[in-house]
Amino acid sequence: MPALNEEGSIGSVIAALQRVGVRRIVVGDNDSTDRTAEIARGLGAIVVRAHPRGYGSACRAAALAVPPGTTA
Repeated sequence: MPALNEEGSIGSVIAALQRVGVRRIVVGDNDSTDRTAEIARGLGAIVVRAHPRGYGSACRAAALAVPPGTTA
């Protein structure tokens, strides 16, 4: 999932996904200046930086970081 300065909501979003059985969460961080990446990692998400910055780049970075064999 793409994220930019989402420290206020990323924890509840990841927790909600985990409650419904999502086991692997990949966050494409858009160079957040807050604790978004730290919070996501603390909850077990894979966090990758998007380069260049932008929504599409964040989605692409996250998609490319999904481990092989993972199903949606």
